[in-house]
Amino acid sequence: MSPVPESLVQRLAKTKAALEMLEEEILGCDNPPRDVLQDFRAGIDDIRISLWAVLTSQQHSGYESVVAQFRLRRAVELWHQVLVDLDIGRLSTNDDEVHRLNASVATVYEELGQRVTMGG
Repeated sequence: MSPVPESLVQRLAKTKAALEMLEEEILGCDNPPRDVLQDFRAGIDDIRISLWAVLTSQQHSGYESVVAQFRLRRAVELWHQVLVDLDIGRLSTNDDEVHRLNASVATVYEELGQRVTMGG
C-alpha cells in the first residue's frame, strides 16, 4: 500500500472541520431546507459507506464485495423511502421517475427471483 500524501491528510482534516461547522449551522436553523438536507445526507452516506468499505477491506480481502453488500443495503433503504414518500405525498405515482423505478424494480425482481431460485 502506498503512503498517504500529506495533502490528503490536511484536506480530510479541513473537510471534517467544515462539516462540523456546517452541522452547527444546520442545527441552529429554525426551518432547514429538508429536501436539500436529504440530498446532502445521501451524499454523505455514500461517502461514509465507501470509507467504511476501505477501512474494512484493510482488515479483510474483498473490497468490492464489501461495497456490493453496502450497495444492496442502500438500495433496500432507498426503495423503502420511496414508498414512504409516496405514502405521504412527496412523490406521485404520476411522476416519470416513479414509473422508471417501477420498471427497474420489476426487472430486478424477475432477474433476482430466477437467480435465487436457481441457487446462484
